[in-house]
Amino acid sequence: MLPARVSLVSTARGMGRRAPKQGKPPILPPSKKVLYHVVHPEWQSHRDVEELLWRRLTYNNAVMSIREVWRQELKTKEQAGTGVEHMREEEEKELDGLLSITTSHHYILFLEEENELNDILDEEKELDGLLAAAERRNEERRVARMRREEEEMRRTREEMLKEIEGKLEEDKKRAEKSAKEVRDAIARSAHFVTRENLEESILKR
Repeated sequence: MLPARVSLVSTARGMGRRAPKQGKPPILPPSKKVLYHVVHPEWQSHRDVEELLWRRLTYNNAVMSIREVWRQELKTKEQAGTGVEHMREEEEKELDGLLSITTSHHYILFLEEENELNDILDEEKELDGLLAAAERRNEERRVARMRREEEEMRRTREEMLKEIEGKLEEDKKRAEKSAKEVRDAIARSAHFVTRENLEESILKR
């Protein structure tokens, strides 16, 4: 029987190992499906190789001939004054013409916009003048209306004062008349017959 220490160590080692996947043991080599398939080209015949080389040389010679033709054409055009430099100058002139046309067009548009802006400013000035004239007329009308109202109020006040004075004068006259009548009545009352002067009045008659 193994001691307890050895059994414990073997158990710990067994716990640290990972179980293999199911399917095939890990010691077998990989299958044929995993291996790469290298394709080897077939050998060509000697006649096919010569044909391909001849076509390649013919193509290269044709390309070199075309390049030489182009060089000759460029030299001829440069000597005649219609080369790349001439084309570049023509393009620059055309571009300058387009720029000048565009600049002139933009300048014309700027002048038109400036004229429109000036017209708008003139209309605004005219409108401001009309508004100022309308405000002056309104102010003059307001002052005239205030003067008319003040004059009417003064005239109305004078008329009311005259009416009040007339009423006061009439009341005064009426009061004086009443007072005179009262005084006259008091004066006449001295000759009235009373109990005191009844016998005297009978004897006089």
